[in-house]
Amino acid sequence: MTPNDTIAGVEGEKRARAHVARLALNRAQSAALDGQAHLLRLNSEFAAYVPPHRRRPDIQLRETGDPDYFPPGAKHRYTRG
Repeated sequence: MTPNDTIAGVEGEKRARAHVARLALNRAQSAALDGQAHLLRLNSEFAAYVPPHRRRPDIQLRETGDPDYFPPGAKHRYTRG
C-alpha cells in the first residue's frame, strides 16, 4: 500500500483506501466489512497492531468508465507504485 492509498481520518490517523469498480451504491458498507474480515484473517500483524476503530477500510465506489480510474479502452493497473 502506498501513501496514495491511505487517507487521513479523525485526528490525522491513516486509514486504508480502496477504489472499487461500480457495484451498487448501497454495497460500500458491505465491501468495507468484507475487506476488514479478510485482512484480519490473512494478516496477523494487522490484527495485532491496528486498533479496532481504524481497521475498516474506506471504500469508494466509482462509476464504470470513470476517467480517473477506469478509462474506457485502457489497460487497467492493478497495482500502484
